[in-house]
Amino acid sequence: SMASASEQNAQADGSADLRARMMRATYGVMRSVYSAGVLSRFGVERYTSSIDRNSLGTFESYRQTVLRLVRSAVNLSATPFRDDELAWLYNEAAVLGLFQGRQFDANFLFEQAIRITKRFEIGGSGAVRRRIILNQALCRIELGQLDRGRDLLNQVIAVESETPTLRLVARGYQALI
Repeated sequence: SMASASEQNAQADGSADLRARMMRATYGVMRSVYSAGVLSRFGVERYTSSIDRNSLGTFESYRQTVLRLVRSAVNLSATPFRDDELAWLYNEAAVLGLFQGRQFDANFLFEQAIRITKRFEIGGSGAVRRRIILNQALCRIELGQLDRGRDLLNQVIAVESETPTLRLVARGYQALI
């Protein structure tokens, strides 16, 4: 009985390790060749005759895959992802939701991503956090929360950094308000 319990634990550890490695492989593909930026460049209109009208669509299918990966990682006793990777996954799902008009879902996911950045970026003004805040600002503007959107954009603009592009994009978004 003791041997079978330890064999079961070893088997469970092996399957958990395999699951973690599979999740890391999926993340690698998502991060390198199959991201929201890549999907947004697909010429879907050329293929509309071959698309199953009952399918979820490219963005929704990918968004659900990202969310499944996040849920699976969070449910493991030891997540296979570093905090910056989890923040990227939450932000990726949020951006996809924003593309699809799911602003409330997107806003919640942006909040989760920002919360995670506090674990690895000192002072709350790192580049990862500012990129997520920039995305969330656009979400808030689309929700009609113009003052909150402006406040978020001002947070991005206030930080002088090695990435001036973020500040310029934030200034451009201010023109929407």
